[in-house]
Amino acid sequence: MIKYKFLCKAILLAGAALLSACGGSSGSAPGAVSPPPPPVVVPSITLTGVVTDMPIPNATVVITVNGQQFTAPNPTGADGSFSVDIESDNPEAMVICEAFDPNGPARFSALLNNFAGMQADAGADGVADDVNITNVTTAQFLLAQALAADGSIDDLDELQTISEQIDPAELLELAAAIKVVIDSVSGVALPDGFTDVQELAQAIVDGTSTFLVDIELMNPGILDQTIDEIVSDGFATTAFSADSVPGVYIDTDGNDVMVLYEDGSGYSAEEEILVDGQGNVFENQLIEAVSWTIMTTGALEIVFLEVQDVDTVTLLNDAGGVLTLYSTETDGATGAQESGSFSVVRFGFDPIGFDAASVPGSYNDPDDVEEATEFTVFLADGSGYDIDVATGVQDDFFTWVVNEAGELFLTDDGLLDNGETVLSDEREAVRLLEGSTA
Repeated sequence: MIKYKFLCKAILLAGAALLSACGGSSGSAPGAVSPPPPPVVVPSITLTGVVTDMPIPNATVVITVNGQQFTAPNPTGADGSFSVDIESDNPEAMVICEAFDPNGPARFSALLNNFAGMQADAGADGVADDVNITNVTTAQFLLAQALAADGSIDDLDELQTISEQIDPAELLELAAAIKVVIDSVSGVALPDGFTDVQELAQAIVDGTSTFLVDIELMNPGILDQTIDEIVSDGFATTAFSADSVPGVYIDTDGNDVMVLYEDGSGYSAEEEILVDGQGNVFENQLIEAVSWTIMTTGALEIVFLEVQDVDTVTLLNDAGGVLTLYSTETDGATGAQESGSFSVVRFGFDPIGFDAASVPGSYNDPDDVEEATEFTVFLADGSGYDIDVATGVQDDFFTWVVNEAGELFLTDDGLLDNGETVLSDEREAVRLLEGSTA
């Protein structure tokens, strides 16, 4: 498109010069030229963040977008902070962040989003905060590249799909290996033959280095100790905020769901497998109310209200909405604790919500093969029902309404498919997710 605009500009200017040389055209004043087209404005934003597994000062930060490099005008500060302006006319272009210490072994990378995603994070002020380049983002970057068919992540969909496949425990172990060298834990240094920690980490991913085995033999437990430090010291983790928490979280196995609302409430839906005395297997969904708060450390505290279990959740990485998390669960009855890493896909709530005029229509889950012929129908008069289009059978009649907050409420009217009426007070609240359409 840009090439086309410049071509038009060149033709206009060349035509104007020709008309001027010929004394002008009929009806035009001598020497008159057509005004040039307006200049092309390329969208730009500012990225700010830190380079850290502990703050890395005097590092050079380079951002690559669509093959174009943007270097931060100043090296990182004493706290590892940086600021760099970037621009792109391609919203789908991936934003690759790199940082290296010219005088040390630190070299980190991060691939967190595309340009459009960074623009959305930037908001009205044009500044995207917390674009941190860390040992954790480096581990995620290298593992994602290793899983990519061609060794590179070309778009946001590929980043999200591959990030769901990364083993969070493997990611944390690789991040710990990087931190061991940078922080010289137990005197461990960068092995001979490597120029920086990213080159070492790449060799670990490729299977050409035995570094993980070697340091565990020399210092048993060093990796677990360093993982604990990653989670607790706050250098390479990201604090949750009141704006970033509300939404729907689905574990990458697709079995468990957690919904957290703006008011600090929510619920957990966990799939469990039950086996009876005859060996029959049943699937059951355990739903439990929860509450959530953000701790002073920036971690998320989730309380399961019925059993009073408490999960303390730390955000390690966000790759296009795929979150790598570390959780410590405290049993409400015994106080026993269990920790581990896991990944979820997060869908935020749409800030506007449903528009009542756009709700009417027929809805079907394209991924549910077993119920491919079953649709839910919303009528313009505020009523609705389920229908099996193969048999024509209608059931589960309901009424619906959209409130001022854009929330869709469905109330079961108690009318059965045989016309019989039963008492019912069942009511469902439906929220629109970001990127969805009603």
